[in-house]
Amino acid sequence: MLHPLRSKAVIIMFGFLLTLGMATVCQAQDSAKLKADKIIYHYEHQMVIAEGNAVISYRDLSVRADYIYLAVKENQMEAIGNLKITRGDEEYSGERLSYNLKEDHGYVEPLNLEIKNGDNGVLLGKGRQVELKGDTTIVRHGTLTSCDLERPHFHLKAAEIEYVPEVKLVFRHVYYYEGFMPVFYWPYLYISLKENESNLMTPVVGHDSIKGWFLLLGYQYFHDKMGNGVLHFDLYELLGYGYGVTHTFFNNERTKLETEYYRVENQNTGLGEDKVGVKFEKTIINWPDAGRKWKVSGMVNWIEEYTPLNNLKDNYYFQYSSQNKFTNFELSYNLRYKYLAEQWYSGSSAGGGSNYYDKQHFYINPSLNWRPFPDARLTMQGFWEDYYYKDIPEHNENYYLSLGYTQKIFKHPMDLAVTRSTYERVTLDLKSPDYFKLGWFEKVKWNSQLYRYIPYLDPGSNQEYLEGTRFGFTIDALSSPIYQKGGFSLSLSWWIKERQYWTNKGDGEQFAFSTPLVARQVFFEQKQGNVVEKSLVGELSAGWVEVNEKLPGYKDVVETITGGGDLTYRLTYDSKIFDASFNGGYNLTNQQWNSHYLNLTWLPTPESRINSILRFTPKNHVQKKDTGSVVTSIHYKPTPNHSFQLNHSYYIYAYSENHQTLNFVVDLEQPLGKLWTVKLNTRYDFLDENQRYTTVGLTYNMHCRKLTFTYDTSNELYMLQYTINAFPNVKLGFNSGTGMFWDGVDFWGNKLY
Repeated sequence: MLHPLRSKAVIIMFGFLLTLGMATVCQAQDSAKLKADKIIYHYEHQMVIAEGNAVISYRDLSVRADYIYLAVKENQMEAIGNLKITRGDEEYSGERLSYNLKEDHGYVEPLNLEIKNGDNGVLLGKGRQVELKGDTTIVRHGTLTSCDLERPHFHLKAAEIEYVPEVKLVFRHVYYYEGFMPVFYWPYLYISLKENESNLMTPVVGHDSIKGWFLLLGYQYFHDKMGNGVLHFDLYELLGYGYGVTHTFFNNERTKLETEYYRVENQNTGLGEDKVGVKFEKTIINWPDAGRKWKVSGMVNWIEEYTPLNNLKDNYYFQYSSQNKFTNFELSYNLRYKYLAEQWYSGSSAGGGSNYYDKQHFYINPSLNWRPFPDARLTMQGFWEDYYYKDIPEHNENYYLSLGYTQKIFKHPMDLAVTRSTYERVTLDLKSPDYFKLGWFEKVKWNSQLYRYIPYLDPGSNQEYLEGTRFGFTIDALSSPIYQKGGFSLSLSWWIKERQYWTNKGDGEQFAFSTPLVARQVFFEQKQGNVVEKSLVGELSAGWVEVNEKLPGYKDVVETITGGGDLTYRLTYDSKIFDASFNGGYNLTNQQWNSHYLNLTWLPTPESRINSILRFTPKNHVQKKDTGSVVTSIHYKPTPNHSFQLNHSYYIYAYSENHQTLNFVVDLEQPLGKLWTVKLNTRYDFLDENQRYTTVGLTYNMHCRKLTFTYDTSNELYMLQYTINAFPNVKLGFNSGTGMFWDGVDFWGNKLY
């Protein structure tokens, strides 16, 4: 039965129709909206036909066409004639669309494509067919460019183009064209829109004592079914050349499997040195709702390399780790084993030469976290390792163990930790991990420690050892207001430190406490809403530290606290365009003035700043004369691309000659017409008459591309760089210091040599 309805604008909610075929899949937000001049319902076949200016909206997909056909039961849509499709920042045009709403999958034939590439313009494409698959767009036998001219300056022509918004662009069998001339070809080309990756990896140039000068090259390849990887080809001055492949078979949320093969053709020995490796990572159980997770990972490497005895020897490396997590229990551990053939041993042979033995290393690292009660937590972590040489009875063992327990006592969390290491050093800590309230003090924290000294050699000529035990206790109460009226407030804080020492050099004690008192006066404050726009605030702080010390003669291992009183003061003025502060103090014990500072900041414009800091310290019983400094910086930025900075500093020292600096920094980027842009970055020190650095750049703007030449006068380096505006992170060029480069890539991620 047909029921036609004609209207200039008719909107029908098809949520109730679509749910006939998707009742268990689609939610209310998956309903579709249809608008057309004429809509016909065919109830018998569950078919909807829209004619004339037909528009359907579903999720983030909007389709406009002359005709739209909806098969409700099959969730299938056909759109024909003058097709316009919008999905996110993507726009398509063609003649025919076939799309399954339930599977979020369809095809467009033929295709004109427009993609908004963030702040980097628009990508324009064409193709015989486009496949829409979730967030992924696949163009077959298509072209892509960011040049909007009728005859674009450049374009990429590929058998297949895969686009995932804000993630990646993948081209398969792609040619790069300048005008109508093909310049480059790649079997695969990967441009990451998120992680700055591409097929060609940045060449690495370097030098070391083993390889000499070396050049490391890599090419990334991608395959939907077989995984992806990197082909390596490297040149070494002293060794020869190396080549290999790193391939990832699986890399998803639950499984990762990676293999590596690498070979060095060693020109010194005429032998090939091989390396084979396998990495895996597997999530066996992952039940977030039940708080259960079990994850394992491992790595096995076999390396055949040249040894000092002119033989190829096999080295092995094995690593395995496991993480098992329940609702209130987590256990993880890491195991490592290395076998290294014919490593050098520090002992001497009978003939006075070197000794070579097979070296082995075993390492285990457990970690446990358990919550037996809601307010309690037990933790254990540490490691044990053993280095030893084959056929030699000597071992080098190390270990470290830490056991911790957290428990709330009278609503206050307490941490108890015991640690022990190879040298029999034991430490017992008991502390409050968080601040708690004590009386009118809102934030109080304390900790205590029992520490066992290991035998500690005196660095002096006596060659004496220190052994013994130390007990310490500290409690710290942050500033809390004790009086407040109008703009005046009075705050008090305090701290106590106690140390007891029992050593073979004698017993000792150290006790200290302090009670700083801070008075604060707000002279005036101007607000707009909750934002303070202008204020004048003064502070006066008075504190006294009382110390009682009786220490053993070994000063290097104890903490020394200076007793006495101190007065500090501060006056601060803040506003939108001008800030000023003055602060200083007086030491009551030493009867001398502390350093005084005057800080001035003026903001004539939002982008410009004038700042000056003046420091003055009067002479005292230690210094022979007054000291101080004046540091001033003027930063003027008339436009976002023009910056000028003048820096001046003058220092007055007590025991050496005064010192003064004055330098000028310029940072400019100035267009010269429509095609050229010049950049200048320079710093000149006037007093030293030294040109610290100067970099000059000239950019030729080729509409949709840029060619930049840069010269660094300080290092005498030049660089030529080619950039496509649509992909600013991918830069191809030549640097006189490192050679060819392809910037904006993530390179050598899992390279192990």
